[in-house]
Amino acid sequence: MLIGLITSAIAAYFYLRVIIRMFMEEPVREVKPLLNRGLAITIGVAMVGTIVLGLVPAPLIDLVQNSVIALGR
Repeated sequence: MLIGLITSAIAAYFYLRVIIRMFMEEPVREVKPLLNRGLAITIGVAMVGTIVLGLVPAPLIDLVQNSVIALGR
């Protein structure tokens, strides 16, 4: 139990250090976001897939179940 507490404290220190650097310190230089066509297409496909699978998950679940049955497990 003590080891878990110590490792959790160490992990919290490292994670909080990243958050502090991201949000509390001034940036070293200005970074312009880069959005090209390939990235936009990839984000769009991922977004559509996430929305479709979130709203209608039954076809994917059926596919996975049939695959498991076909493998004999």
